[in-house]
Amino acid sequence: MLTGRRNVQRMLALAAGMRQEHGLTRAFALLLFRALARVSGGTLLACLHKPVGPVEPCAARLLTRQEIETASTDPELDLPPEFVASTQHSQCFGVLVDGQVRCYAWTSSEPVRAVPGTIVRMSPDAAYVFKAFTDPSFRRRGLLRECLKAIEQSAVRDGRDEVTALVEAHNRSSLRAFRNAGFDRCGFVFVLRRPWLVRRIGCRCATPCTWSRDKKPAPASLFRSASDALARRT
Repeated sequence: MLTGRRNVQRMLALAAGMRQEHGLTRAFALLLFRALARVSGGTLLACLHKPVGPVEPCAARLLTRQEIETASTDPELDLPPEFVASTQHSQCFGVLVDGQVRCYAWTSSEPVRAVPGTIVRMSPDAAYVFKAFTDPSFRRRGLLRECLKAIEQSAVRDGRDEVTALVEAHNRSSLRAFRNAGFDRCGFVFVLRRPWLVRRIGCRCATPCTWSRDKKPAPASLFRSASDALARRT
């Protein structure tokens, strides 16, 4: 009985949060899409983007592999070794405090596993933020914003036009974090796993992301991305 009551409370809180974030009509439609997606092991993602431009100096920088591997030994940082091993062609920008990583954000211009069973490819002109996290003891200090600034600086140097991210539509904290960093929502992506299906909803991107089916098995920890871990813990 207590568990059922808690589930109802969570659902009511989720509905209230999505109504505040998206408005009544859109929230109702998104909740239906999310419910359908979750039955199949999929999800509903908000697509976010930010055109790059001049960025002020920031506290974050590109982390070395040694720093990343050291950080992966800290259970508070949500960096499982199997995830780190899968990111040889990605970059990680982070903030160090007293020589230790306290916040990080991963970015890639290569195809990335977005949710189980799918691979997403962003525009070649975009830097894709696919995982971010802040140490629980260092939240609400704007560290993520510093990491996103560093990513934008790197994108400018590489001649890219924008920075993009995919965030679960019900994760208000994550959406708020990206919005505070200057990102705008440009549409939604509806993902089913069984049967495999991806549909963009209201997408306004000049060059939308493309999706393909991923038939290779992968650990669940690979999918704790910006759409999941960031939303719960940033």
